[in-house]
Amino acid sequence: IVQELLQYLEKADYSIREALVLKIAILSEKYASDYSWYVDTILNLIRLAGDYISEEVWYRIIQIVVNKQEVQGYAAKTCFEALQAPACHENMIKVGGYILGEFGNLIAGDTRSSPLIQFQLLHSKFPFCSLTTRSLLLSTYVKFINLYPEIKTHIQGVFEQDGQSRNSDLELQQRAIEYLKLSHKADVDILATIFEVMPVFPEKDSLLLSKLYQTAPWMAKLHESPETQKRETDPEPVAAARPTPPSAGGDASDPIYAQVNKPKQASIFGSPAAATPPTTTPTANEFSLIDVSPAPAPAPVPAPSVTAPVVPTEPAPLSLSPEAEQSFKRFVIKNSGVLYENHALQIGVNRS
Repeated sequence: IVQELLQYLEKADYSIREALVLKIAILSEKYASDYSWYVDTILNLIRLAGDYISEEVWYRIIQIVVNKQEVQGYAAKTCFEALQAPACHENMIKVGGYILGEFGNLIAGDTRSSPLIQFQLLHSKFPFCSLTTRSLLLSTYVKFINLYPEIKTHIQGVFEQDGQSRNSDLELQQRAIEYLKLSHKADVDILATIFEVMPVFPEKDSLLLSKLYQTAPWMAKLHESPETQKRETDPEPVAAARPTPPSAGGDASDPIYAQVNKPKQASIFGSPAAATPPTTTPTANEFSLIDVSPAPAPAPVPAPSVTAPVVPTEPAPLSLSPEAEQSFKRFVIKNSGVLYENHALQIGVNRS
């Protein structure tokens, strides 16, 4: 299937190439019977669709090569051969530079891949790379100083060039200057300690699967374990019902029945009060033993008085003064008249 997908990748529509590359990388890793085949497949994938290779893809092949000791020599040899092509994609240079910096010594015994040839091959790609890839290659060069002291002067000459030590990019400039000083000052033991082989990466979820779940969240359900799927689909367990007390027709001799159906004292408001444990009163002999007289019993608390609710009554009818009553009568009987009058004001009605 992977070979068929690789053949289809060359003529696939550009809009689906990135997703197709990701799925090919996932299939290659999941069903790889031999890691040598996996290295060949991923390097071929980079060669065919380098522009559509995400960082997760080439990160993953480096993690696998670092973690699998049996494939490190083969990966170094294959990357060295891939870099000999006249035109290499930058992702291929990243993978080759990292792997040769870590495991190039495994193929350095061959005269066709001697330390100087490895360095010259990588540095021939240096001017055409981005700043990020150049920074990675500078780290590879300083590791070459640790692995192959015989080419130390060649690499120091690269660090001393104005293109690196005076580069406008601060990251590239800082690496070149620090690596140059380190190569002059540090002895062999210090270099070996600083630039020892990378430790094994911790085993965790594949970066490729994480990338796939970001682009297609629905596919995360397909890769869940059966236990997780069952836990999500099954309803939550129903809590066990509390045991109900026996009915009124139960056996009165049963102590549980007697305790449940024990009559409770009524509170002052008519609701059943909580049962209180019986208290014992010490006898006079008990107090005489310790020569203490019993404390007087507390005074009983009077029960709160319950008053009847106050019912509102209708207000008493208003009574009119004699003068106002006469004015009212005149107003009812006559068509006109004076309703109110004083020394400053007179109010009257004329209904003619």
